[in-house]
Amino acid sequence: MSEEVRFATSGTLDEAFFKANAKYMLSPKFRRRRLILAAVVTVLCLAEYAWYRNAAFLVILAIYWITYYPFTLWYQRSAVKTLTKRFCETYADGRCEVASSCTEEGVLCENRSAGGAVTVKYEHMQSLAVADHAFILMSKAGQFTAFFTDELDEQAQKDLRSYLCAKCPQMKIIR
Repeated sequence: MSEEVRFATSGTLDEAFFKANAKYMLSPKFRRRRLILAAVVTVLCLAEYAWYRNAAFLVILAIYWITYYPFTLWYQRSAVKTLTKRFCETYADGRCEVASSCTEEGVLCENRSAGGAVTVKYEHMQSLAVADHAFILMSKAGQFTAFFTDELDEQAQKDLRSYLCAKCPQMKIIR
């Protein structure tokens, strides 16, 4: 029983890949929760200021917004550092050869270094990050799969993106 394989790519996952694509490694759910928290803090501080006419609430709000972006960057670096440590514990040489392709059932991910393969169903895909040298697919659980776009010409990249968007209509595109 042979499945039709489309858009087959392969490449190497290593520390450089994780550092180059760090901004895509945080899930959209984390970003959405941070924005909801920011909106709640802003509304509460402004409401307290309007009610009590105390400028301390505006100072608290300013401090919150000044620290918002640095905290997000720190958390992102921390998450990528943890991901890289886990990766290096699994692969002693710090590299892993992977291949990704699309099938009718889902995205086929092959680990050529360890010899395993898994298919992630399309309904589990949550977002597609368009990076410089890869398309990074994130699942709802935060697992990722990379399509290395260096092997694909521009038309094939557009076709892959269209194919994934057709198979996963709920998927968000991150640039």
